[in-house]
Amino acid sequence: MHHDIIRTITSLSLLAAVLTFSCATAADSGASMRPVTTPKTPHMHFNQLKAFVPKLHLLQEDQIEELPYIVGIEEDTLMATTGDLIYVRGLNSYRGRKYDIIRPDDSYHDHDTGELLGISGTHIGTAVNLGGDDPKTMRIESIQVEARRGDLLIPARKPAHAKGVGHPKAPKLRVAGHVIDTINGVIRASHYEVVVIDRGSRDGLKPGDILAVNSSSRQVVDQYAKPPPLPTSGDPISPQVIYTPHNEFLESYEGQQGNMGGINVDTAVEVVSLPQESIGHVLVFQTHERVSFAMITNASRSILVGNLVTN
Repeated sequence: MHHDIIRTITSLSLLAAVLTFSCATAADSGASMRPVTTPKTPHMHFNQLKAFVPKLHLLQEDQIEELPYIVGIEEDTLMATTGDLIYVRGLNSYRGRKYDIIRPDDSYHDHDTGELLGISGTHIGTAVNLGGDDPKTMRIESIQVEARRGDLLIPARKPAHAKGVGHPKAPKLRVAGHVIDTINGVIRASHYEVVVIDRGSRDGLKPGDILAVNSSSRQVVDQYAKPPPLPTSGDPISPQVIYTPHNEFLESYEGQQGNMGGINVDTAVEVVSLPQESIGHVLVFQTHERVSFAMITNASRSILVGNLVTN
């Protein structure tokens, strides 16, 4: 029996040696499997996403006053739909030219400065110029929501996905901005929904660029850290102080109880900034000078207004 055990061990050792030699030979000959790599960004062609992309418009404040507008509707109805005639003032173009009907909506502001970046234009539909003087007669060819008096018109353009966004790539320049709005009024955006970014072509962004989305940093009060010593003024009642991690003075309470978020601050406390976390990626498909529209390609949690975007 002792000899049988020795023979078994020897056989297993020889088998292991053969397998090791075979693997090494395959590696030397290039026959081994390629290593599995995890891409840093989702590799998805935009053509796979174009069905989810709405037609989006960005207007400037002074531009709105100069655009042609609907002054009347066929048979004096309140709303117009596909096939209806509309009458447009301020239109100076040739017969047969197509236009997008848009309606001014939300204002976009820079997250850091509050500066106005533009005004979103909701896409209502398309219409074709049938000619005439002023107002000109137009026929609605397609509609998403009913058109009404006061809606604006701009020359029709091809949708973003027709411009060949191509495969995702990283921007050539360093980009750091914020999500400033979501399309369709959603509060928590997720896969294949569209967000607005307060960075554009002047910041180096181009259609096809992909950006990482990080959660916004937030502050919490550390109730368990040993507090720094309170300053003394020589008075019978010392001020109650809230400290930042750098012991910077924030607020004092003279002779009274204070609280911050329900936490008692009879003694000094430390406010800690939590780290940002990567929560997804967005694919830029339409850029303007200072604003871009991007689609969420993946997300581990909901993406919110105020989240950071970077590369």
